[in-house]
Amino acid sequence: MIINTEIVDAYLNGEDMNKYSSLFIYKQADRNIFQEPIKDKAEVVSKIKDEILHHVNDFVPCNKRIWDTLFKDWQNDLDDIILDLVVGCKEPNDAFVLKDHNGRNHMIFDFMY
Repeated sequence: MIINTEIVDAYLNGEDMNKYSSLFIYKQADRNIFQEPIKDKAEVVSKIKDEILHHVNDFVPCNKRIWDTLFKDWQNDLDDIILDLVVGCKEPNDAFVLKDHNGRNHMIFDFMY
């Protein structure tokens, strides 16, 4: 799995988040779902980021035998998926999937809500 922490890292470093508001992650159909994130949540966001990274890096399905049977190439499929850890999505967009302009699959986790 490709893990993209650029946006959440920028937030944790106190950067201006508006520079990310035009990214495809925040543009859905005819609306923009970007919302300036709350500035005083860095400690909580950092803990959530660390926890997610720990679990993603060590991911093995609990029912691996079934996964292996149903999804023959699941590990290779996961290797092509991009996990975006972000802040700034309006509710209820805390977790969703999108394809980018190049057809790559993204799982987006927003830490604010």
